[in-house]
Formats: sequence, structure tokens, C-alpha cells
Amino acid sequence: MGVRAADFTGTDILLLAAELSAASRAFALGVVVEAQGSSAGRSGAKALFDV
Repeated sequence: MGVRAADFTGTDILLLAAELSAASRAFALGVVVEAQGSSAGRSGAKALFDV
């Protein structure tokens, strides 16, 4: 799987997760639940890690 842009919408990241799953590729989905203080992450932000 090639490198993709990091500006996924919620639906796009789930579609990519489905593609990885269908290809039997290991991945992890991370979601920011809460952020305190100075942080680059916002609540609800998602990340997909292709391992």
C-alpha cells in the first residue's frame, strides 16, 4: 500500500482501515479522547498506523 495524505475525513480513514483489513495487513487505529494543555492533537482526531 502506498503512502497517503494525512488529511483524512472520518469516512476516509475507515475506508482505508477496511482496505488494510481486506488485505490482511496489521494496523492500529488511534483516537484522541482528551487533550490537556498545549497539544497538537484535538479531541476526536484519528490516526491509522500501518504496521
